[in-house]
Amino acid sequence: MKKIILLSVFLSTTLSLSGKQITGVVKDSVNGEVLVGAFVADVTGKYVVATDNSGLFSMNVPDTSTLTVSYVGYQRFMFKADSIPAHLTILLVPKNNIDPVVVKAVQQHNIHQAGTSEERIPIAMIQKLPALLGNTDITRSLQLLPGISAGAENTSGYFVRGGSHDQNLILVDNAPVYQIYHMYGLVSALNTNAINAFTLYKGGIPSQYGGRASSVLDITLREGNKSRFACEANLGTFASNAVIEGPFLGKNSSFILSARRSMLDIAPMFIKNYTIYLTGFDKNIENTNVDKYNFYDAYLKLSQQLSPKSKVILSYFNSHDKKPQKIDYIFNNANTFDISNQILSLRWNYQWNPNLFTNVTAYYSGFKTQSKNGFKATDLYSGNLIGDETTVASSVNEIACKVDLTYNLSQDKLLAGLELSQYHITPYVSRFYSFMSDKIYVDTTFKQQHRPIMLGLHATYDHKVNDRLAVDIGLRTQLINVRSKQYFNVLPYMSIRYKISENIAAKISASQTIQPIHQLTSHSFQSGSMDIWIPVSPTVKPVKAQDIVLSLQIARNNYLFVIESYYKSMKNLVMYKSGSSYLFDLTHWESMIEQGSGKSYGIEFSAKKTFGKTTGMLSYTYSRSLRRFSHLNNNVTFPYDYDRPHIFACAMSHTFGKHFDIGINWIYTSGQPVTLLNNSYIIHNEVNHRGIFIDSYENINQFRYPDYHRMDIDFGYRWGKRVEYQIHLGAYNLYNQNNPYRILQSSEGFMYDQLF
Repeated sequence: MKKIILLSVFLSTTLSLSGKQITGVVKDSVNGEVLVGAFVADVTGKYVVATDNSGLFSMNVPDTSTLTVSYVGYQRFMFKADSIPAHLTILLVPKNNIDPVVVKAVQQHNIHQAGTSEERIPIAMIQKLPALLGNTDITRSLQLLPGISAGAENTSGYFVRGGSHDQNLILVDNAPVYQIYHMYGLVSALNTNAINAFTLYKGGIPSQYGGRASSVLDITLREGNKSRFACEANLGTFASNAVIEGPFLGKNSSFILSARRSMLDIAPMFIKNYTIYLTGFDKNIENTNVDKYNFYDAYLKLSQQLSPKSKVILSYFNSHDKKPQKIDYIFNNANTFDISNQILSLRWNYQWNPNLFTNVTAYYSGFKTQSKNGFKATDLYSGNLIGDETTVASSVNEIACKVDLTYNLSQDKLLAGLELSQYHITPYVSRFYSFMSDKIYVDTTFKQQHRPIMLGLHATYDHKVNDRLAVDIGLRTQLINVRSKQYFNVLPYMSIRYKISENIAAKISASQTIQPIHQLTSHSFQSGSMDIWIPVSPTVKPVKAQDIVLSLQIARNNYLFVIESYYKSMKNLVMYKSGSSYLFDLTHWESMIEQGSGKSYGIEFSAKKTFGKTTGMLSYTYSRSLRRFSHLNNNVTFPYDYDRPHIFACAMSHTFGKHFDIGINWIYTSGQPVTLLNNSYIIHNEVNHRGIFIDSYENINQFRYPDYHRMDIDFGYRWGKRVEYQIHLGAYNLYNQNNPYRILQSSEGFMYDQLF
């Protein structure tokens, strides 16, 4: 009996490994750009794979198979498995019409893969959707997806399934970015013209990703035109950008340079005032001197193909925001801030054999912010400085190295790797206070330097049991060392897919994640300018989250329908203790915060059509996000800041002929929770004769804003052959809905303040 069992296992293994192993890379035939997410499938639909972030693929198929390579907007390529070499380079030719084979391949891939909660939106579709002041934005497009809620009015921030914004891991060419927003969160710092593709993981996060508790946004930037030099420029009243690309050391190398700059501080006065009016900042007293605000972002990428199996990529990204100081003695609201990001990464891709791929990445990621509020002035009699000025600063510097291995075995795949990171985190808060001509007082609340180290090991095995059943099993071990304290965690991951029919699949996934750094949020309108990054410590534990997702996916014709439900629990979340303020409390920061737990759950319905002349998305989400802290809100559970039970969103674009297209989106959400002020009191210090207002809140988030809704529209017209020109005319908040973005309180009650 034992011999029979062993023989059957051997025969099963032999049959699964029979056939031909095919590996290759898929590129654009015109510019040589790798095509991320292109689909390689046999004509029966039984074998389907997608290219990775380097445009590579590997699959094992029978020798008699006929394969097609498909990508949106390109002519499909067809070949016989027995007539090509084991490794090949496939060049797809662009075309205007969408091949229905592409649609079928995409649907097959969505049904075949075991993972849940993955979202992709073609860049071409995003560029047709309404854009604020002409700036297309991928983070604003994420707000239209199910399970994602937006931040404040007219901002591009996003919050995934009850998580906070610091729990979103954003990777740009495999390196993390800590702050991706310009101008109070109005637009993101990611220029759409430089993006090749992206994937958002809302839940069931695979083991190869670590460091954040809520979501992963994995962005791959373009490598540039390898055939010829090309240039693209966009001129706007709010911001202008340009992209230059081409070969620099022959056909095996390329570069791309993308740069964008704001126009508010250099535009003529009538354009400047009208642009500020369109943003709504003219109604916000906190943003006086906004006409002097400036920002820029720049991106450079160099790619060199060393051999058919080896490639080196150097990437650099820089973004910067600055609002200069302006003293206002009447309102005492002179404020200035400076925010910057820098990323430098070096990546080496190597194919050892048809089955084994290596990706080695070394990077530096730096983030720095400094905000000053108040004023300083020179006393005319004594010559001393007087005033009341608070400085809040935060910096994070991360140096890391990643090694990732991919091994293909027949229809299965093994992913493994390690990651070593060194952080340098510096939070800083100080306050200058003096209204006495002969004395000066300077108090520093805290300024410390922390250098935690994180080591992560991961492995995932993607196993196709049969045509109906597929299983992904992964494990990540993570060690965090900070101030002689070690946190060691084992984080499992699992995802199962069962095909009910050729077009219907049921899935389930479960995962655990951990986050070694926290962000203390001030809830300031200046998004990101008053937030402080702090590390874990012997007393402040890392955030740990675990979720489970159930999914049903149906593919019909050009449409993909998805129903997903989820439950996520979180612990070791951070908030300020009641009555604490870093502006006055001189104790250690660890004594000012409280750690608690949270949970979120919901169900999402969505329909998506990303191919053809008419494309769009439609979704409805019911969800709740709740938090609980032992010494806050009387230990009673309260809704999180971005708990929005009902979210309905739709987006649609249509192309008329070769020159004209239209894009419309509409969103409706439940009102955002808010904590109303109960009373205020002044703490006075007899030593330095200073005081500060402390706000008292009885119940957290006990009140909600009115429900939010708006519609945007965009009309685009393009013409020209050798040089293509485009002009866009759009409207944000088309029917002028007065959505409040904050509440103004006084002794007589409260009132809503609107941007539009």
